[in-house]
Amino acid sequence: FGAAFSVENVFEHMLEHIPGPYLPDVVDIMVLVGGISGAVLVYLLAIRLVPLLALWEVRQALLLSRAIRYLRTEATVVAKPE
Repeated sequence: FGAAFSVENVFEHMLEHIPGPYLPDVVDIMVLVGGISGAVLVYLLAIRLVPLLALWEVRQALLLSRAIRYLRTEATVVAKPE
């Protein structure tokens, strides 16, 4: 480790040979794929354990809605809660 101000002339210490480009290996690609799939797994486990909608909201919506026939299609009529 050398201090930044220990060099007398800053411009004397330049790269004389520029290294070639680094190409990722199979292990590097697998680490990237594993990290992304791990994040997806954590997200899927979280939405499996913690539901996005509360069950009472779904039940309440089912109580307030009814399917009727309108012309040639099925329509859902939703009641307005007071």
